[in-house]
Amino acid sequence: MLTRIILTSSLFLALPLSPQETVQRFPDGIVRENMIKVQNNFNREFGDYARIVKIAYAGTVGDPARTVDAMLKTGLVVETGSGEGRPSIVQLDPGKLSRDEQFYLRDSLLRNVAPEDAVIEITVKDQKSGATFASVNSMAMDGNRFSGVFLGTTRARGGFTTGMRRPNTVCKEIVISTYLWGSPAETVEGCVRARCEGERCVDCVVMKSDGFPGFFGDVKIVPIYGDGMLR
Repeated sequence: MLTRIILTSSLFLALPLSPQETVQRFPDGIVRENMIKVQNNFNREFGDYARIVKIAYAGTVGDPARTVDAMLKTGLVVETGSGEGRPSIVQLDPGKLSRDEQFYLRDSLLRNVAPEDAVIEITVKDQKSGATFASVNSMAMDGNRFSGVFLGTTRARGGFTTGMRRPNTVCKEIVISTYLWGSPAETVEGCVRARCEGERCVDCVVMKSDGFPGFFGDVKIVPIYGDGMLR
């Protein structure tokens, strides 16, 4: 009987924590809800290789510059690998970036953090080595703004398309990937307007070609829309 109790207790302790247990100390609200989605989506996408084991609320931002310093010191990047390579967790080393890259990264983080934002500490465990890594991030209390290397660079799969029709115009937006709480990250959008003679389309022109490259990226689409007619 004692052996059975010990085995049962061991199995119980080995069970992964629920999202409600993993997401700790957050006040009720959008940030807590988003962090539950972050834990669920990350562990679904990368759980064979790495898992989020804790997301903790660490108060609010006082000095944004000091918070960004902590983000840079604890930045985590998920390298998804290619071919047969396995995804891995890499601790960001800002010293290996060029001065321009360091400035761009710090500026990007600082632009998206403000006093009274929630400070978020995310702990990720590498499933192969067993090592754990903690990363400082932040999010506005209304969920409309966020900062941090881990939240800014980690993606879940997108692939869905939305469309809209106007008179003689068709627009489509493709969401290539999403942030871990489900908001669109990399997206591309295009609008084409047709010129018709009766029921026959004789010409069309690209009215809009645009894209959002995510937190740290940049995008340039050429040729510029409206340069000429497409036949």
